[in-house]
Amino acid sequence: MILEKKDSAGAESTPKQEIKSLLPADFSLDDLKKEKGGHFNEERLIEKINFDFLGEKWVATIIIEVLEDSKFILEVYMEVLNSTEPEVIFLVEFNKGQGEIGHRWVHEKKRGKGLGAVAVKTLEDLAKRIQQTNFLNFEVEKIGVKATRLASVVQLFISHNWLKQNGLAGFIKGMDLEYIPCNSAEEVEQVLRAGYQESKEVFKKRKELPAIKLEKNL
Repeated sequence: MILEKKDSAGAESTPKQEIKSLLPADFSLDDLKKEKGGHFNEERLIEKINFDFLGEKWVATIIIEVLEDSKFILEVYMEVLNSTEPEVIFLVEFNKGQGEIGHRWVHEKKRGKGLGAVAVKTLEDLAKRIQQTNFLNFEVEKIGVKATRLASVVQLFISHNWLKQNGLAGFIKGMDLEYIPCNSAEEVEQVLRAGYQESKEVFKKRKELPAIKLEKNL
């Protein structure tokens, strides 16, 4: 799922990691199983995919929830095999071609390992396949991240090239999901310097920061 890129001589270069989707090359949207349930007890399409990650066996549940008025939600849940509950949850809701990642969660013991990036890449891959096949006549144009004041979330999604071009290369962390901020470089820097992570204790303090919105065309 995460591969180290090597230079032409075959040696490992400065860590530049490629994030891979969990969807197999031969994955077909037509093979998704139909069932009722989910957040709105509407029809949803579901598939489970087994994969290995950092020495553990995992299972990912891929879901498309079909809502009214051509709205739909793409979801990925990831858990260690035989676990009782998910340890990674990412959802993106689409409305008239615009997607927003509004719910994202990685169990604190699993953070910093690249699982969130893999989940996002899988959602992007699923959205692109819907776009390419005109699946159920759904519209897919871009994905955005719900506005956030958390440095940890900004660093997960933000384009590394954008950070370099705006003199913020020192804040590069993890893998490059290539999302572009809608805010100014000054506002992004303010949030990154504050360094707030997912925590109830800093909720009131971070309310004073600008909310950062990030987007990516598909």
